[in-house]
Amino acid sequence: MAKPACFPAWPAGYYYFARWRADGAFERLGRASNLANQLAHRWLL
Repeated sequence: MAKPACFPAWPAGYYYFARWRADGAFERLGRASNLANQLAHRWLL
C-alpha cells in the first residue's frame, strides 16, 4: 500500500519516532492520558 504524497519519507517519520521513544515522550503521554482518564472517571462518579 502506497503512502499519500503529502506524507514525508519514512526515514523522517522514524527519526521522530526513535527520538520520542528515546526521551520517554510516549511514556509521558501514556501517564498523562491515564491521569486524565482517572480524573474524568472520578468526576463522573
